[in-house]
Parts: sequence; structure tokens; C-alpha cells
Amino acid sequence: PDAEWLRRDRIAFSDIPAEYVVGKNRFKFLMVGKIEDPFQGCACTMADMTRDLVERIETKDKEIVVIDTEAGVESFGRGLERIVDTVLVIVEPSFQSIALAGRIHSMARGMGIGRVRTILNKVGSEKREQKMMDELKKKDIAVLGTIGFEEEINEAGFEGRALGGESKAKNDMKQMMMTILEGR
Repeated sequence: PDAEWLRRDRIAFSDIPAEYVVGKNRFKFLMVGKIEDPFQGCACTMADMTRDLVERIETKDKEIVVIDTEAGVESFGRGLERIVDTVLVIVEPSFQSIALAGRIHSMARGMGIGRVRTILNKVGSEKREQKMMDELKKKDIAVLGTIGFEEEINEAGFEGRALGGESKAKNDMKQMMMTILEGR
């Protein structure tokens, strides 16, 4: 396909050819840099290309770009986050996940990113949620919201299918999205 759109200084979502985008309703996903075969080399070059592309994407009002990176801090070493205004950290109920959130928070602040928010994920009880919030507060890390553990979500993920119907988690995620769109 013609790659002229990649050479533009500014790129609108509508400029990106449909074969590179999947989506439903108002949500569009652009996959960049997925390793498909062994020995494809260092992810640094792909991170550079992704950063360059995202820097040139023009967003409209109430339009946001979400970059889903690998879990951990490797993308910080490649500098991908330097183009964002907010870092969202998914934190699961474990010591390691909370410690990693602390490292990510520190690195993001070191890059000048003022907004670091966590989303507590797979939280099975209010007691666990409160413990997680307390630990993150000690590290001065803001919590955007919580997604509780729901067997239906777990099952849908295991089966590789979309989550149907309404659920508390869906409503909680919608509320978090609204908070992000409002710039908080």
C-alpha cells in the first residue's frame, strides 16, 4: 500500500489506511511493533518508529491516543513515554506490581511527566483495595480507579472473547475514561 501518509508532518486518524486499523464504534486500534517471528531483533527501532508516528498524530477534541506498551519499565529505557502527558499503570494485588508502579512513577516524573495514575486491577475485596491504595499513597501515586475481580471477565479473557453485557467493571472503566477525558 501507498505509504505517503507516513511522510506527512501531521497525521490525522482518517489518514491512516483502514488495513492498519481495527475498531468498533468510536474506538480505533493501531498495532505497531508486534513481534510475530523469532529473531526479529531489538525493539528499540520499533519504539523509535512508534514514537515518531505518535508525535505526528493530530487529535481532535475529546480524542485521545492510548499507547499500550509491554509490562514493565523497558519502554522507558527507549524513551517512548517522553511524548505522553499521562502514564496509566495497571496494578494488580501483589507486592511486585506495587513496587513496579513505584519505579514507573519515578521514571515518568524523571521524564517530566506530571500525571501518573494507577488503575487497580483484579481486586477481590474492599480490604485488599484499601491496602493497595494505602501502599500507593505512601509512594505518592494517584489511583484513578479500581476494577474488581469478576469471574466473567476472567472467563472472557481466557476464551479470547469480548465481554458481553453490562458489568460493574465496564461501568467502572467508563467512569475512569470520563475522568481521563476531563483531564484529571
